[in-house]
Amino acid sequence: MLAVGEAEDPLAALERGFAAATRELGRPAIVLGCDCILRRLELEAKGLDTPAGQLLADWNVMGFSTYGEQLNSVHVNQTFTGLALGG
Repeated sequence: MLAVGEAEDPLAALERGFAAATRELGRPAIVLGCDCILRRLELEAKGLDTPAGQLLADWNVMGFSTYGEQLNSVHVNQTFTGLALGG
């Protein structure tokens, strides 16, 4: 099986995720985040690391870089996974 992914604006994707969390919980008090290192390198290469960092700070994200995730035994890169905790 072959699946083709499509790139999207990483900042817009973060904004959508935070908006969805806010609809479910209200504004999160803190977000524990795991960010794939390849995603961070892409943000740096595109000059988006500063606005992404500001966005994460605005949403009280604390976390660390990872080497991607496993999804149904498939390694997936360039992901951000967060656990939003309500206030």
